[in-house]
Amino acid sequence: MVAVAVQFDGFIRTLLTTRRGAGTAALDDLTTRLIREQVGNRNLTVGELVSLLRNWTVGELSTIAVSVGILAHYLTAHPETRQLLPNDPTLVGAANYEILQIQAPLIA
Repeated sequence: MVAVAVQFDGFIRTLLTTRRGAGTAALDDLTTRLIREQVGNRNLTVGELVSLLRNWTVGELSTIAVSVGILAHYLTAHPETRQLLPNDPTLVGAANYEILQIQAPLIA
């Protein structure tokens, strides 16, 4: 896992270098905007940028995976809810929201 993390950080560092090198021609997206962001009258350091981008990328994948698991488990344990959704797909969004309120993927 450490080797994968180091390799992933390397990809992010390369991306940051490429974006900085492109200057005003850099793709206008979240990464480029973070590079240009000022916090306390200074730009974010490479280490800070790597940490943010790594956590947003990898962290969100984990949250999505956990959420899918929570939803699948709930629907397996509650067949009455599972049977309602195919009959009325407009309930899916509300069902997802309510189920993830019962058992949230992130604990604060």
